[in-house]
Amino acid sequence: MVFDNRLFGEVKPIQLKSFCSNFIANDLVNPDFARVAESFGVAASSDADGLETALNAAFSRNGPALARARGGEMPSPWDVIMMPRVRG
Repeated sequence: MVFDNRLFGEVKPIQLKSFCSNFIANDLVNPDFARVAESFGVAASSDADGLETALNAAFSRNGPALARARGGEMPSPWDVIMMPRVRG
């Protein structure tokens, strides 16, 4: 599963939060993930026909498959991943 938000991971939200929206090098042109997958012999589908259809196509394959979903900015995972430091 590839979630394609056309951004460089968490760079834009970090720049928004830490650098007062002074953005640099965060808007990317991604490759055609389906063509890249197919070049390695992996079946690929996208959410153009609906996410459920893309996922069903991927799960029904007898082998590796890629399903791509386009989306917007994702919430930062760091608040969940990074535990606060505890002083003892």
